[in-house]
Amino acid sequence: MIVPKHPDVRSRKWGWYANILAASPLVHERDRARIYRWLGLQLHSDCVKPGCFFQSSRFTLGAGSSVNYGCFVENVAPVEIGENTAVGFQVRIITSSHEPGELEQAWGEWTPTPVRIGSGCWIGAGATILPGVTIGDGCLVAAGAVVTRDCAPHGMYAGVPAQRIRDVGASSTAGVS
Repeated sequence: MIVPKHPDVRSRKWGWYANILAASPLVHERDRARIYRWLGLQLHSDCVKPGCFFQSSRFTLGAGSSVNYGCFVENVAPVEIGENTAVGFQVRIITSSHEPGELEQAWGEWTPTPVRIGSGCWIGAGATILPGVTIGDGCLVAAGAVVTRDCAPHGMYAGVPAQRIRDVGASSTAGVS
């Protein structure tokens, strides 16, 4: 594969390479990962499926992790995904918001805030992770959940807004036969 000179991340070319070329289902997974790395994304796994959107290069994917088809990553602030984590179909990870504005303008100052998803997590299809959230290691986020605040490790979170509905992992099964 012939790769042209590295484009300026602030250019329209960056978006074309990231969100059209690399996102194409015609591009092999290994080549897709190579393009994303060339654009500055920190991938320690090649498993990013077609149709994903990235706003910038501020993205880290841990070893053994995967990002499934059609995910939207608005990474104007850094997004970090730990090792052995699976991100389901059409998950949305949002890193910016606006402060509430005045009567004449409902939106105020723009604030980007990083998102961190720990190791060993599973983020269900269609879940939305909002700005500033940290999802602890070993968490399960149910399909369609909207995560508005931090998730403590080894819990299952579901609903809108997402709430911890049970513990998961070795400690939660102790004494269960």
